[in-house]
Amino acid sequence: MSMSLTEKQVIEAALEKENDAYLFYKKAAEKVSELQLKVVFEALSKEEQNHIRLLKGLEAGINVIYESPTWIDLFSGVKSYGSQYFTQIKKILEYAIEAEGKAEKAYRGWADQVGDSDVKRLCQRLAGVEAGHKSRLKSEYTRIQTQRR
Repeated sequence: MSMSLTEKQVIEAALEKENDAYLFYKKAAEKVSELQLKVVFEALSKEEQNHIRLLKGLEAGINVIYESPTWIDLFSGVKSYGSQYFTQIKKILEYAIEAEGKAEKAYRGWADQVGDSDVKRLCQRLAGVEAGHKSRLKSEYTRIQTQRR
């Protein structure tokens, strides 16, 4: 017998995931001294804040317009730094790609567990948002790999 999730349960679980990601990126931005890394972590934390705002709006019954971030070229200076910095950026991106992939998979799994069509659409929408983030992060990863050669 499969368990059916409610919209409230999905939103609560999603808020927890997004808040954890926000806190990770926020703390990382506070801890690093390298300006470029700080900018990267701050941008990622703002993106997670957008997710939280969207979910809280849904929880309150408000249809929040999702603001897609402007992805400035955060990594444009990567070649001018040493290989240690390049390795750090790669690790950040690898972590972020993995985290976004796990979030996408969780939302898709929840979509399969719900009976309510509105909740299913919500899960699918959130999975699509995470897939988009993962895609953009993968593009950045590929770009800096190419740039480094």
